[in-house]
Amino acid sequence: ASSPAAGDGVATSGGIARTPLRQQLMNSDGHGLEYVAALTVGGQEIKGIFDTGSYELLVFSSRCKTCGDVAEFFDSSHSTTFEGHSLSTMHSFGSGDT
Repeated sequence: ASSPAAGDGVATSGGIARTPLRQQLMNSDGHGLEYVAALTVGGQEIKGIFDTGSYELLVFSSRCKTCGDVAEFFDSSHSTTFEGHSLSTMHSFGSGDT
């Protein structure tokens, strides 16, 4: 197996080649201001908005009472990996609180 050449877009970490991940993004607002992509969480495919100004992954629950239409949100009862907890949190966005 040959090593990737310098400058070919493949990063290395500790001598191990790392191939860049590619994620198809969909422009959801028609103006290039918001991009959505499919994510798999706990074996469920959900759509997510990529916020380049944040380091968090916020996954809305189907149990959220203030999140609007929850039909496409994460449902812990259908998850292959969910472990129960008692955490409850609120996030504030420009469009309102959740």
